[in-house]
Amino acid sequence: SSLVGLQALQLSGCNSLQQLPDAIGALTGLTALSLDGCGLSKLPDSISSLVGLQALSLDECSSLQQLPDAIGALTGLTTLSLDGCGLSKLPDS
Repeated sequence: SSLVGLQALQLSGCNSLQQLPDAIGALTGLTALSLDGCGLSKLPDSISSLVGLQALSLDECSSLQQLPDAIGALTGLTTLSLDGCGLSKLPDS
């Protein structure tokens, strides 16, 4: 991907965005991903490839039902914001 150097991706308020492409995992330079208020129902497993990700914000993603089990692979994650999400449970990882 030509965007491998991208460090921050802000898609807040994209309420018509229902899914992220698996290719999101190729953005290995990402340190911050903000998806507040998006219409996502789930995150792709490829999100586990974002090992440099430090901040993930999913506030007000009311359609988001679950996080992928692979989210535990984000060992650099220091901030995970889930205010107002529709999550029914958190993964064991």
